[in-house]
Amino acid sequence: AALRRSIREGRLGTVERVEYACAKPPGATGWRVDPEASGGGLFVDVGSHALDLVDFLLGPIADVRANVTGPSGSVETKVDMSFSAGALGKVAGKASWNFEAEVAEDVLTITGSDGSVRCPNAMNGRDVLWSRGGRETFAASHPPPDPV
Repeated sequence: AALRRSIREGRLGTVERVEYACAKPPGATGWRVDPEASGGGLFVDVGSHALDLVDFLLGPIADVRANVTGPSGSVETKVDMSFSAGALGKVAGKASWNFEAEVAEDVLTITGSDGSVRCPNAMNGRDVLWSRGGRETFAASHPPPDPV
């Protein structure tokens, strides 16, 4: 909630772009490659969480376009997506999920006219790195939210 509040209070200026990247090596996906156990596959299982976070932070997602790849008859291994976000749909968005990556990654970056914020380990982390002019200006670690 603190990140959302800071963005809405204008800390980044006018929000222009949001990018999310999730990458996992093939062996790190476990039961998620079984459509019956995961509810549909890797992206169906984990993709919605990142999109929900973008919606929470910036507003509704619209104009979604995606390219999905994977072995025929199996679950997807890569999804590349573009979209618009925000109440007026003026924030350009890109997201990718790669389940055949060599190195794990889970990063959300939001860029505005006055700076950017980067959340390494976006889905399970607590760290937020604020930057202006390409230089890190502030780092914060937030406590986890109360369970619902």
